[in-house]
Amino acid sequence: MTHRHIAPKGWTLAKIDDVLGYGGLPAWLELRDAVRSDPSLLPKIRRIASHGATHGEDIDAYRFWLNIADHLEREHKAKAAPVGE
Repeated sequence: MTHRHIAPKGWTLAKIDDVLGYGGLPAWLELRDAVRSDPSLLPKIRRIASHGATHGEDIDAYRFWLNIADHLEREHKAKAAPVGE
């Protein structure tokens, strides 16, 4: 998917907004995999999804991504937790 306002590297807020609001499944999976590799993207996703869940064209997609962000955060914390906890 071609994204507007893309910086040469990285996930900008504009790129994340494009993927959440207009991306298809391949773009969503790419973003999901990026978050699994770099959990520091979660605040950006939450910021975009929170705004889009109220003001976006595809409100359900943004709400879905708020749930995905919760799931990915739990997944990341489970990996980081010491064994036995």
